[in-house]
Order: sequence, then structure tokens, then C-alpha cells
Amino acid sequence: MKKRLISLLAALVLAAPAVTAHPVQAQETIPSTPSQEYVEALGSGWNLGNTFDGYDEAADRGETSWGNPVVTRELIRTVKEKGYDSIRLPFTAHMRVGGAEENYQLDEAFLDRYEEVVNWALEEDLYVMVNVHHDSWIWLEGWDGSKESEPYKKYVRIWEQMAERFKDYDERVMFESINEPQFHGEEATAIAYLETINDTFYDLVRNSGGNNAERMLVLPTLVTDAAQNKLDALYNQIIGFNDQNIIATVHYYSEWVYSANLGITQFDEVLWDDETARTSLINVFDRVANTFTQNGIGVVVGEYGLLGFDKNIGVNRLGETLKFLEFINYYADQKGINLMLWDNGQHLNRTTYEWSNAQFGEMIEASMDGRSSYAAGLDTEFLSESVPEGGVSIPLTLNGNELTAIEVDGVPLIKGAEYTVESAVVQLTESYLARLAEQTGGEAGNSVTLRMQFTSGADWYHTLMYTDPLVMMESQGVAGEALSIPTEFNGNQLKSIVSRDQNGNIVSNNNWWTYLEHSREFAPDREAGIIQLLPDYTSLLADGVYDLTFNFYDDIERVYQLTVQNGVISGQQVTPIEEEPTEDPETPVTDPEQPVEEGAVEEPVDPAENSQNEGTPAETDGGNQETEAPTVEESVTPEPNAENPVNVDKVVEDNRLDDKTKTPIEKTIEVEKSNAISLLPQTGMAMVGTGTIGAILLSSGLGVFLFNKKKQ
Repeated sequence: MKKRLISLLAALVLAAPAVTAHPVQAQETIPSTPSQEYVEALGSGWNLGNTFDGYDEAADRGETSWGNPVVTRELIRTVKEKGYDSIRLPFTAHMRVGGAEENYQLDEAFLDRYEEVVNWALEEDLYVMVNVHHDSWIWLEGWDGSKESEPYKKYVRIWEQMAERFKDYDERVMFESINEPQFHGEEATAIAYLETINDTFYDLVRNSGGNNAERMLVLPTLVTDAAQNKLDALYNQIIGFNDQNIIATVHYYSEWVYSANLGITQFDEVLWDDETARTSLINVFDRVANTFTQNGIGVVVGEYGLLGFDKNIGVNRLGETLKFLEFINYYADQKGINLMLWDNGQHLNRTTYEWSNAQFGEMIEASMDGRSSYAAGLDTEFLSESVPEGGVSIPLTLNGNELTAIEVDGVPLIKGAEYTVESAVVQLTESYLARLAEQTGGEAGNSVTLRMQFTSGADWYHTLMYTDPLVMMESQGVAGEALSIPTEFNGNQLKSIVSRDQNGNIVSNNNWWTYLEHSREFAPDREAGIIQLLPDYTSLLADGVYDLTFNFYDDIERVYQLTVQNGVISGQQVTPIEEEPTEDPETPVTDPEQPVEEGAVEEPVDPAENSQNEGTPAETDGGNQETEAPTVEESVTPEPNAENPVNVDKVVEDNRLDDKTKTPIEKTIEVEKSNAISLLPQTGMAMVGTGTIGAILLSSGLGVFLFNKKKQ
């Protein structure tokens, strides 16, 4: 892990309206203990997801069950070359373990293959986390607490065999007791069950011989959540062992409405009250650090990422994803916490061994060593005038760096003549913009991408997009099927959609929240010139009239009305193109709640009472991934196949998640079960669905995140 700095930045640069900067507290000295020193040696970590943890109920195909190719030595070597120092190897025993009559014997061939990859990782000088994965929800969840029951006996036998297999390996191999543990019943009961499992794991490994007596052990909180009561329970258990070779682990996937893109697309955009995705991250990591690292117990965030990746790589706006990656790596380092990126095949391509998105990869690698700079606002300037009077201002968040150059297509801009820099603000001159308009024609939809370079860190790509008023044309469709709205985007980009019936009620699978969910309920496709309202949304439409407010970046809004009669949908734009929408007390859609850009959103109400059935998200062309670098081709998520693994590992929720006392992590995990079981036998891999995950519960953030990858 990078050397910790003495203090954090006093404050972050202010961004656009509805975006706030928040002070970061000074870093306290972190105690030096065997556990903490081990965590720091782990550096940055990476998950080999959807591989040895995948399975197929129909006909298990081992490590390729969920669509990823066979692991190669070259892939493991690439992980090391990308800058990683540790790797987590999820292992699912389900379908590779015999029954009671066979004394729960693990499949020898599968275990041999797993061990081979462990050895490859060690040969690349990577630390390795051996992890029992999806078994947590497939069969261990149903454990009744009795040590005489089958789930307990199976768990014990699995770890007896794993401990024996790796007992003579050196200290670079660590054992994690169970991934995202969960149990039926009340939370207090579940915590007690987890304590029993961790106690059993600890005693078993410590008494299994070889190097296991002092091997580093990794213990999770309940569902790897960072709620304070769960942190406290694990802390007390670890202290009770009086053993310095123990690490605590949680997972982190940010706030649900930002992470899965429910209309909150910016890292510093207000979620509710004064909370943003950034401040939520700070609160969670402070809580974890204060509980563990400040008391000498090392912490590994065994999985982190954004939930939108499970639907497709374009759900989350690229520039805002880069800010998230930059800050989480920085702040975790300041807190002495190790991070392990969850990657089920969507980030590091396992055939080409390159990052699926070059900018994503560049930011990941740069963040291992220091800070990167970026625009304080969006990664795109929308130019309704090809030559704005006075030029264009681009405020930057420098994070201790200095801007050294700006270029377009490899040609440097001339400082002083074509741009100036003052107080962390880049000013593109009017004369430069005039020449640029001549070169490009200044036509709507045309764009130019600036590549900004700094004294250190990743480059920042900033787009100038020419726009004209957009036009949404009439549409026809059928409830329960995708409805395509022909749209002349003219350079504009869709941010969010609010759907209301004539009584002003939100119409959405997530009706506890204001906005529709990207790639589950809608999907923009600028290249095709359409905005699709997906079946998961149109299936909610009974006969009647619905007003949809389409919010575009640059404060552009369009109201589009759907009329449903006998299941047939007709749609038309009702906002005049030449006018900006104004509040109309007689039009429910424009009055009840303003778009996030115009003010803070109240914290969501509990979704438990309004859950809807979950559906399969549609693939899109990455409509919300806006920044286009001149030399970097953005990745578009292809249809899943053998070469393009599905994001199986992160199904986030379903209509059964109606217990308002559960955290987002707990709710997310439950989805894995039903979705994985229903989908895998048919395809050998799982499609990811996101549903009514507990909104207000999102603040626990660490949620299994559930990136939830899970696992279906």
C-alpha cells in the first residue's frame, strides 16, 4: 500500500450546482501491528470473479460455467503487470462437494486446478486470498445454528480439506472464512451464527498443522456490511481471539441510487439532505477505520466497484466513475485499508489482457501510486452556441497536481493564446473556439475531446459537444414490451427520467425513489436515435395517462406523455421545443419533485411496501458513458457469450426483499439466490437484475455491495 500521507486535503473543489465539496479530516497515526503491516503489503488487490466461484446446475463446467474463459498463466501475469500486489480467488464448493455419505469430499480435480492458479499467483509474487464464496447463500444460509446439522458439518469438512491442502504454503496465502455471510432469522441471531462459524473456522485452521498456526485469517462482518453494530460484533470477536494475525473484511459498492444509476449520476451530486456518494464513502471508511485500523486490526475491502457494471459498462457516467475510483483508492490508502476491485470479466479483458475501457484502467493504475486530477463538474461541456461569448470555463479539481498541457488529437493547444489557467480554472479562449467551430463545422452532435495532462496521475479527457434543441417524436408500442421513442438528440445526453401517473404518483419498479433505473427501465441509444422504455417499466402501465419528465444535462427538460388504452401505448412530446419547461400546478409530473440538479432530494422512503418483480436488464450501447477520448475507444458491452462473460456475480435484489430492517447488502445478497438458481441452468451464466433494493437503507454503503455481484 502506498505510504500514507500525514493529512488529507482540507477541502474539495466546489463543482456544479447541487454538487458540494466536503472537508476531509486529517489522518491519525495508524498503529503498526502484524495485521496492519500485512494489509499494507497487499497493496492494491483484484478479484478473479465469476470463475472458480461460478457453477452450472444443469451441467457444471467448472471455471467456465459463468462465461469466462479458462484462466491462463498470462492473465495472472497481467494482473501483476497492471500493478496489483494481491489477488482474491473466490472458490465455490457447491456442486464440487459430495454428500454426507462421502464425508463431504471435495472434487479432487477441481481443487487441483484451483491450486494450480494459486501457484501461478505466488510465482508472480502476489498475495493470495483463498475464499469460500457462493456457498454462503446457496446452502450455509439455511443453517439452524446446530453443530449437528448438515450445513455446519459440510462447512467444517470443506475447510478441513482446504486447510490441509494449503497448510505448507508460505505466509502470502491467507484464508477468508466465508464470503458475505448471511443467515435466516433476526439480525442478532444471524450475528451469533456468524460468530460460531468464525470461531469454528479459527480453531480448525489454527490446529490444522503446518504454517496454519500463524497464517493470516480474514473474518467478515455479517453480509460484509459496515453498519456500526456489525463492525462492533466482529471487533469484539477478534479481540477475544488475542491473535494479531487476523484481518477484518467488508465490501463497498457505494450508495445504491448512484451506484446502479437511479438518476443520480454524479459523484458529488446530492442524494438527500447534504449526503453525496463522496461523503457517504468518507463516513463508511471512517467508521471502519475507527473500529479496526485505529485499534491495530487490519482491514481489507474484499470487493469494491459500482453496481451499474453488472448491467452493462455504460450505465455509470464514465467521468464520474473515474472520480469514484480516484477518491476511493486515495481515501482507503489514507485510512490504511486495502481495496480489492471486483472484476467478473467486465474490466480486465481475459482474452486480450487489456482493460476493456482504457481510461478506467489508466485511473485504476494511476491511483495505486498517487492522486489524479479531473474536472470539478461534468466531463462534457454542452455548447448550444458554437462560439460562446467569453469562451468556456472548466474548473478543475487538481488534488495537488498542476496542469501541464492540453491537446486535441495529439496537437498541443497554445497556452495564453488558446487557453489560460488561473486558480484551477481552464479558460478556453473565444478565438480558439471560433477556429474550432470552423474546423468541425460546429454542427450539433459533433464533438472535440481535450486531453488534459498533469504533473502526475491519469490524463483527463474533456469533451466539447455542440448541441441544438432535441426533439422527441411520437411513439407507439404495447405494454409489457420495449417502447422506442425516436429522438433527435442533437448532441444532448439523457440524465434521468421521472414517471408519474395523473395522480402525481411515481410509476417505477423503485417507486420509493424519484427516478427510473438506467438499463432496467430505460436505455438511451444515441447512435440509433432512440430512447427505449424497457419491458420492466412498460409492464407497470395500466390504461391511463402518464407524464414522463426527461432530464438532460445542461438543465434541459422535456415532458413526454404516454397514453395507454387497451394495453396499447401512444407517446408524444408535450414540452414545446423552443421553451424551457415551467412549473404547472395542473401537471403533476413537473411539480412534486424537482430534478436533483435543482435542489437536494429528500432521503427515500422505505421501498419494502412497494416492491415489484425484478426483470432482466437490457443491454445498451453505453448511452450514459459520455466522454470520448480521441485515441481511446470506449468499450460497449456486447451480448454475453463465451468470449464476453456475463456479470453474473452481481445480482442485486428482487421483489422478496421486503424486510425494512435489512441493509442494502443483505437485500442485495438475497437476489443472488433466486436469480442464480433460475438463470444459470438455462444459460450457464447469469444476467444481472436490479430491483427494489432498500432505498433508505443504502447509506450502509458497504453493502455487499453487493455489487452484488452476485452471483447469479
